[in-house]
Amino acid sequence: MKKFISFLLAASMMSASVASINVCAAGESNDTDKDLVLFGDSIASGYGLSSSEYNYGQLCADYLGGNIDNFAHKGDTSKDMLEVIRNLNDAQKEKVKDAEYIVISVGANDMMRHASKEFLAYAVEKKFLTDGKTADDIPENPGISALLELIDLNKIKAYIMKDGKIDYNRAGDIPIKRICGEIGLPGTIDEPCVISTDIIPNINSAISELRSINSSAQIILQTIYQPLQLEPSYIQNRFGNSAGYKDLLDILSMNFHKVLDTFRETLNSNAEKADNVKVADVFYEFTATETGDYNKNDPGHSYYFTNIQLSGDQKDFHPNQRGHLAIAAAILDTIGDLHFGNNTYTNLFSKLKDRSNYPEGALETYKKVAGTLYGDVNLDNRYTTADATLALREVGALSSPTDPKSILTKLQQKAADIDKNGRWTTTDATRILAYTAYLSNLKNGQEPVSIEEYSAKKK
Repeated sequence: MKKFISFLLAASMMSASVASINVCAAGESNDTDKDLVLFGDSIASGYGLSSSEYNYGQLCADYLGGNIDNFAHKGDTSKDMLEVIRNLNDAQKEKVKDAEYIVISVGANDMMRHASKEFLAYAVEKKFLTDGKTADDIPENPGISALLELIDLNKIKAYIMKDGKIDYNRAGDIPIKRICGEIGLPGTIDEPCVISTDIIPNINSAISELRSINSSAQIILQTIYQPLQLEPSYIQNRFGNSAGYKDLLDILSMNFHKVLDTFRETLNSNAEKADNVKVADVFYEFTATETGDYNKNDPGHSYYFTNIQLSGDQKDFHPNQRGHLAIAAAILDTIGDLHFGNNTYTNLFSKLKDRSNYPEGALETYKKVAGTLYGDVNLDNRYTTADATLALREVGALSSPTDPKSILTKLQQKAADIDKNGRWTTTDATRILAYTAYLSNLKNGQEPVSIEEYSAKKK
């Protein structure tokens, strides 16, 4: 129980970080003018990735054939990022000057700090602080660690629970909606919100500073994903229908979704007024539902792109490797220099153990950026007899007289439909098998034609 309430509080304060650690990672040097620089927070810095995993900046640079310099810091607010830009040394300014793309990920920590401060003030008022702690122990800029250290979660539990169930009158007393309004939830308060008073002005100042160094680079602004999106089955399996946890989670998730959707709309409106500034919609890629609107029955898919559903110390709201792949896809799609090739981006997807479960909405962007490798039915970026076998099994599955049902994901179906007629027949499997044989008989140095070209010649 304690761990779950802790999880809810942490989630409600956004996917943010608390310390200030500089993670500067550069990709391999390439002779190109398509270099990138990153500014912002822990999401951009690659916090939470292992040394063998790839930050989305590295994936983008490799895809574009350029270099990456990462000036993002874990825990940075928009104001902190602005100071980083204003204090770049000459060598760093030269990197910015040479970049063709400047990517900014910022705003989550602004929201988190405001929410943490307000929630701690509420905890003081309601006497929810840990025994021995007082208002004097609250730091000037509190984060999630301060919340968990200073707030006694058992006191909150005792306050909102009655006869083993949530007392919604008392639960409604928790100022989630007011705090979200102060951050940017529309129609909640009349006062200016954090998005309009802090984040957007600081982003605009950052753009001006960067333009004084590099007047021609394309600047990419990232939206912020909604971290509180869990599989309904995860909630059901862990908590069942007791104590109203799902209802409380729905309330939290709905409010945060609306706040971050407001930030998304504001960022897009702001970018439209600037020269050569675009928005990479990470919010949508992680939510990846049909409409992008909040739906408690389909809350979104950020759980797949983070480690939010893991247990203990492994639980994390930051993007995992799948998440960095999705962010890279959003950025590359926004840049628009799309091509298919043998690069870390496409190879990484082929190595994902659960790539067939990749959320469908995000898959569309991935496919657009990576290109569809027709005939690669098992999605491993190779042509083998296994692809033909899988295509043939699909034909059999769809031809079942009792229960015709696809065994492939939509992406796999598209790869198996060699003649692109929306049907799966033995002809598709035969063409994949023939193309596999053709590739195996190529002489050294001989460039292969595509499977589409080969199949067209063999018709």
